[in-house]
Amino acid sequence: MSRSCLGRPCYHGLAMTPPCVPALWTDARYSEAVVASLAAAGRRLLTMTGHKEIVWLGYSGGGTLAMLLAARMPETAGVVTVAANLDVEGWAELHGQSRLAGSLSPARRPPLPARIYQRHYAGGRDRVVPPGIVAGGEILPETLRVIPEYDHTCCWVELWPRVLEEVERAAGALR
Repeated sequence: MSRSCLGRPCYHGLAMTPPCVPALWTDARYSEAVVASLAAAGRRLLTMTGHKEIVWLGYSGGGTLAMLLAARMPETAGVVTVAANLDVEGWAELHGQSRLAGSLSPARRPPLPARIYQRHYAGGRDRVVPPGIVAGGEILPETLRVIPEYDHTCCWVELWPRVLEEVERAAGALR
């Protein structure tokens, strides 16, 4: 399996059309424009590499976008999220924040098709995106793994080798 990275529009010095505006990293961070831009970039990656399918991996807000992309792209074989805000409205309410009015939420979308491999990781000590916010994203309970000693930032890098092995095994089983 080859690996490519895709970053959010307006992050890492990358622009999009229309131009970057503050809303794209605040209340519209999971907007239709952001998801459409990432989906177009994902399709370009598939074309450039000659691959027929894609597995999305995302941490925190990147996991939110991974779920939204998985639902949008029929080429999706799997999605893995880590400490991902899958219930955007629930997250805003939990933190006493105003609703991300310009954003989409996986919790308000239909569940992903059964053919798409899913694994969602949450930290048992995560107060930024607690396991209940991850579980609120219309995921099957058996796809959620709570790592009791992890929080939002601590220790996820230690998990990546295991996550990548699991994705490799799942991709092999899908073939």
